[in-house]
Amino acid sequence: MRINKQLSLAIFVIATVSLLVISFLSFGMYYHFSSQDLEANTKNSLNRSASIIEEKINDIDILTEKVQFFSKSSYDLMTDLRKYANEEAYTPENLFYSSEELEGIFRTVIYRMDYINFMAIILPNGEIISYSNTQKDFSYGYNPLMSEWYRETLEAKGNLNISVAKEDRAIINAGADPTLFFSRTIYDFYSKELLGTLVVNCEPEFFDFISQNFPDKVIGFQLTETKNDAVLYTAASDELITDTSQLETTINLNRQPILLAVTIDNSEYAELFKTLLRNLFIILVLLFIAIYLTSTRFSNLFTTPIVNLSSLMRKKQTTNYHFRANKYENRSDEIGILYQEYRNMLETLDAFLIDKLNSEQSLLKSELNVYKNQIDSHFLYNTLESINSLAEIEEIDEISVMTLSLSNMFRYASNGFINEATVAEELQNVEDFLHIQEIRYQHAINYRNNITSEKILAATVPKIILQPLVENAIYHGMNKGGFDGKIRISAAIFEDDLYLYVSDNGMGMSENTLYKLHAELHQASTLVREKTAHIGLINIEARIKNFSGDDYGITVYSHKEKGTIVIIHLPFKEAVN
Repeated sequence: MRINKQLSLAIFVIATVSLLVISFLSFGMYYHFSSQDLEANTKNSLNRSASIIEEKINDIDILTEKVQFFSKSSYDLMTDLRKYANEEAYTPENLFYSSEELEGIFRTVIYRMDYINFMAIILPNGEIISYSNTQKDFSYGYNPLMSEWYRETLEAKGNLNISVAKEDRAIINAGADPTLFFSRTIYDFYSKELLGTLVVNCEPEFFDFISQNFPDKVIGFQLTETKNDAVLYTAASDELITDTSQLETTINLNRQPILLAVTIDNSEYAELFKTLLRNLFIILVLLFIAIYLTSTRFSNLFTTPIVNLSSLMRKKQTTNYHFRANKYENRSDEIGILYQEYRNMLETLDAFLIDKLNSEQSLLKSELNVYKNQIDSHFLYNTLESINSLAEIEEIDEISVMTLSLSNMFRYASNGFINEATVAEELQNVEDFLHIQEIRYQHAINYRNNITSEKILAATVPKIILQPLVENAIYHGMNKGGFDGKIRISAAIFEDDLYLYVSDNGMGMSENTLYKLHAELHQASTLVREKTAHIGLINIEARIKNFSGDDYGITVYSHKEKGTIVIIHLPFKEAVN
């Protein structure tokens, strides 16, 4: 994919993703806060309705308490009801008298309470004394003692109980519609004996006040008695609405918990959100088109010079390295710098090609000199061989050994352009060197090679790294061979690295001398052409770092009058057959 398309695509993706994230976050926040506002308004309506319902239930509760504790100078309800606790303690005349009194009480307390059908007291034996405010009343012969609502009233232990009865035979003119009973038991203050059950009967429409003029967005109510899940009241709007939700709360907790549920109309909000989403989609599509056109124009503005330069560079691969002045070359921005640097590169390349041609000519001359030097080396080898032959004829062993060792060392050191050797070849070179030194100093040198591992002996190392260290041990450690000393060479492999050790027990170095040597080794790459002292160590350090990297090299440990040890750290490389 070309760079202008890549840049255009990258800008388009970044812009569209950012726009989508911002849009959806904004819409989500709007939806969240709108839902919270709807829920808060609905909860307010729910709480207002719950408060009104509890007030109405309180009115019934207060009404029943007024009746329960009703008393006047000529009549006391509690005293009158005590005689009915025992069926043998009252006469029909007593029941007639009580009915007259209770009807007067009922008529007084429910005056102008149109929502009450009738009130009644049910004696412990099931006898009913009632007063009707409408055409409805308990049916003749109805026994409430067997009814579910009556058993629930007894379980309420004197608290107000709200029940719904679906028995059409219980109420005169009730039809098939359910009816509400607000009831509570009456007990003797002293003996706690049941004296009767007070009943207030209402239509379910008693709760119509909560559904009249539905609050905004509320389209339905339902009251449910939580103990047995009996529905006390249901009201719903006539409109057919599909997008709804429901909120619930429990009221009348201190008497008999009732669950109030309201149904909320979400259709307006749903339509609003659909419209908002539709408009948002249209806006996003238009913005995507604008972003695409803008990103394409923007990317072309910046990438066209680069594309042109790329085409120009491809053409120059097959023609020449010169090009005519370009309109972008005079720009002061990075594009202009790029064209200017390309021109400079071509000019530099031209100069490099000329230098390369000259270098190749020089290399050709150098190779001719190498061939000439090889001819001179053969002449030297032949001369040393002739000296060795004459020494053997004259039986002068020392000259024979020295010339043979010197020939081997010279042949090993000047073997063409090969810069690597095996550890075994390095050790052989050390032994040739020691043969010469023993003849030179006229005594044997205490030298021992402790390397026996075939793997280490076959390892590849830079050429001529051991012989200079042995030479230093003889020249500096043993005072130019002036006293006996020990020279040891050993090796080890650790974590794929090769360590070569050259140690002596000679004169050693002072701390100051060792410190200066470490400083020089640290700058070996720059000092290798300048130093005259310790040139062997610096040369080895420079060659190791050039061939293997800065992680490798030599380390020197020394103590005055105790000797010196030099450690060569190299990557382990097996010789290639």
